[in-house]
Amino acid sequence: MSSPDEQAIDWTPIYESLADGQRRRLLQFLSQATGAVDVAEAADYLLETGDGATTDERSDRIELRLYHVHLPRLADAGLVQWSPDRESVALTTLGHRLPVAILRPQPLEPVRNAPEHASE
Repeated sequence: MSSPDEQAIDWTPIYESLADGQRRRLLQFLSQATGAVDVAEAADYLLETGDGATTDERSDRIELRLYHVHLPRLADAGLVQWSPDRESVALTTLGHRLPVAILRPQPLEPVRNAPEHASE
């Protein structure tokens, strides 16, 4: 008999969620938090760790994208607990199980061609 944590996981929405750099940074931020955090605090973190532009307009765009794109996608994938009427977000058990390497991917080393064997 399997527990709810061992049930089959639909990986497609998880992979789609992790494809976006802002969502990975958000998950990384949430993984370092103790419990739920305010959505405004999460937006500030994304603003600070973004491209360095810190205008009010950019802040508003980040918060809008959190509410209308990022948080719904992460919630649908089962990685965060969030609902539009709440002002806080937290990782789920599944979200806590994500390996840190997925949240902070490192550039891959270039693949070198295998040496060709000299013909005899």
